[in-house]
Amino acid sequence: MTVAVTAAAGIVYLKITLFPVLDDRVSVRSFYRAHASEISGACLDGVRRPLIYGLNYYAGRPLPACAGPAPGPRVAMRSNRLVVESSPNP
Repeated sequence: MTVAVTAAAGIVYLKITLFPVLDDRVSVRSFYRAHASEISGACLDGVRRPLIYGLNYYAGRPLPACAGPAPGPRVAMRSNRLVVESSPNP
């Protein structure tokens, strides 16, 4: 009984501490939820392919790649993390 309770407590601990970190670093779900309105008109600039697939899935459509200076926001990789950058106003 003690082993079962200890194993269950360990699983709960891992789920509470590890899953949010993995969700933030490996999945785009939390990033998309936090930036859904900005991403709707954004292009992708240097985003890794697995993350592109995830962004396209949550957006419900393929997001375009940036071609030169884009007029709207862009999703980019900075320090190995996704960020939304606003385009500079001319």
